Amino acid sequence: MTEDTVTVTTEHKDFNQGYQLGIDTLEQLTEKVEQDTVEHEPLILLGVLTVLLECAFRSLPVESVDEMVEIAKELAEAAAEEPLNRMQ
Repeated sequence: MTEDTVTVTTEHKDFNQGYQLGIDTLEQLTEKVEQDTVEHEPLILLGVLTVLLECAFRSLPVESVDEMVEIAKELAEAAAEEPLNRMQ
């Protein structure tokens, strides 16, 4: 990971790449749910979040991870209020 400070926008190409990877992951999750290989969908989401946070904690100072999580929560809450296909 880089240590550069950037202004976070949903239009930033790196953000869009990460967002698309998240969508791809959710599509895989949906396939597993539809195949009945997942008993508790929230737990699989928790697993994905845990891996991402572990990577962040191994790569960044705790304060930076806290800031990333806060920004992600704000963006996710705003996106959840918009139509589903906003960034696809």
